[in-house]
Amino acid sequence: MKLKILTILAILSVILLGYSIFDNTNYLEDINLNMHIQVNNYTGFNVDTDAIYFGTMPPGGSGQRDITIKNIENHSIKVTILTGGNISEWVSTIDNRFILEPNEERNTTLTVKIPKDAEYGNYTGIAKIRLKKIYG
Repeated sequence: MKLKILTILAILSVILLGYSIFDNTNYLEDINLNMHIQVNNYTGFNVDTDAIYFGTMPPGGSGQRDITIKNIENHSIKVTILTGGNISEWVSTIDNRFILEPNEERNTTLTVKIPKDAEYGNYTGIAKIRLKKIYG
């Protein structure tokens, strides 16, 4: 019985290892976009384009920023949007995994929701746009 379980676990391990190796071979690029927000007792805007700026908002506030992703490759790509940093729990997107055909572009919205108990200050994070080639 133990031998059967060990055999099944070994087979599953080989399958998972094979999948992870194949999945990494189609990696194209990670694009890191800096995100910034200031929490204060007023609302303010920042329209600079060198990062994703949500501006200034009070605790409990929310805001959105649109980004456009375009496939400039001659093959389909899988797009995954991940967030990191000290605002990663505050930022979300409904459309964080999708496929783009060659020359196709898509707009997606990043939404920030500041917790009501957030302290005043400057907060940062990263929106990582992960691109992977689709074979076939």
